[in-house]
Amino acid sequence: MDIRSSIIIDKASKSFNGVRAIDSLTFGVGKGEIFGLIGPDGAGKTTLIRCIAGLLALDAGSITVEGIDVFKNPDQVKNIAGYMSQRFSLYTDLSVLENIRFFGDLYGIPRRRQLEMIPGLLHFARLEEYKNRRAEYLSGGMRQKLALVCTLINEPSVLLLDEPTTGVDPVSRLELWQIFRSIRDQGRTVFLSTPYMDEAERCDNIGFIHSGKLNALGTPDQMKSMVDGFIFEAIVSKSKAALELLRESHVFRDVQVFGERLHIISGEDKSESQVEEILKKIGVDVTAVRKTSPVIEDAFMQIVQETHEIREDK
Repeated sequence: MDIRSSIIIDKASKSFNGVRAIDSLTFGVGKGEIFGLIGPDGAGKTTLIRCIAGLLALDAGSITVEGIDVFKNPDQVKNIAGYMSQRFSLYTDLSVLENIRFFGDLYGIPRRRQLEMIPGLLHFARLEEYKNRRAEYLSGGMRQKLALVCTLINEPSVLLLDEPTTGVDPVSRLELWQIFRSIRDQGRTVFLSTPYMDEAERCDNIGFIHSGKLNALGTPDQMKSMVDGFIFEAIVSKSKAALELLRESHVFRDVQVFGERLHIISGEDKSESQVEEILKKIGVDVTAVRKTSPVIEDAFMQIVQETHEIREDK
């Protein structure tokens, strides 16, 4: 494993009631990067992050953070790694400022140091004008930013964020990602999980996890380059019905639905008019077809499908 890795996961496994939540995971996360753990609900994302944070013990394997063994020296890891859970876990009856001070005291940050840090953190998260508002009256996006500030008060070198943008509005999502990039640019490591495939594009490196196993690892461009075939995007009137028709016809290698759009993967290079003609013959009500480049969803679905086929063959 690269000695420049901020997080090193080696053959890590964890089970609940005999079911493997994470299964022999081995990979590293570089210093000063945003690493995205991408996968559907139940894939093992939360379990892995909680293990990295030292909140869950592994059944096998090891995890080190900044060279410190998580399970041999948990207190040392807590001083350098900040963990933010999926659910808002701050005190709703306290104001923004009171929550930050509370967590500052909890981490043992001297009050003088808190006074130096808090104005900058509030400005960083764009919460200055809301500092006296009780947390219960904050929007979902503001609550997530407050939770992030309370994590940052301890000045961690590694941030562990479990689906930090889930349930927030689009504007807040963009603001949170601006903050993540700023943290990365300070030389800190951001390890986050997300069910949103579009967020993978914003990461420096990503890992695809499914059923507890890491199926692929690399940059977003490397992932997209793994897609085998020619991609066509079709705008159709009834996407789910069109999807069923195309899958039943077996004309194309694969088809995925994204809203009212279909991503069609063809093993042969065809013109857009040829693809449109095929769709109409099958009975798909199509508005337009264009050739396009693969997106992260295409890569993920192909990897999941290939993994499923390999397991069935065994």
